[in-house]
Amino acid sequence: MLLFINVPKQMIPIAGLGAQSAMLDAVVLANYLHHLTTNDSQDIERILNAYRNERYPHSRASVNKSASMAVVVRNSFAGSVVRWWLNHIPRWLWHILRAENGNCRPQISFLPLVEDRGYLISRL
Repeated sequence: MLLFINVPKQMIPIAGLGAQSAMLDAVVLANYLHHLTTNDSQDIERILNAYRNERYPHSRASVNKSASMAVVVRNSFAGSVVRWWLNHIPRWLWHILRAENGNCRPQISFLPLVEDRGYLISRL
């Protein structure tokens, strides 16, 4: 039996990056566990290392993005400037910035694949 606890990441809650990261972690881990054919400790260690190698860069990027988003919530001049900029950003640039969040879209490998139909744009 394996017990996993999603360790809280250093992210501000308003960005939703922690929840998004936890869901992606769960999908990737489910895929690795599904392909586990034995309960040998070496096999388990191998898939956990592969899981970490796959998810760590994305998790690190989410933590970094969350740290930069912290500027938005600060009650400071810099926060005011960033909030103004986000409210006046051109729509085409908003699409480009939001598309970066969808570059990691794992799917559960043992279920039928879901068609990629793009992403939903929402303004702040």
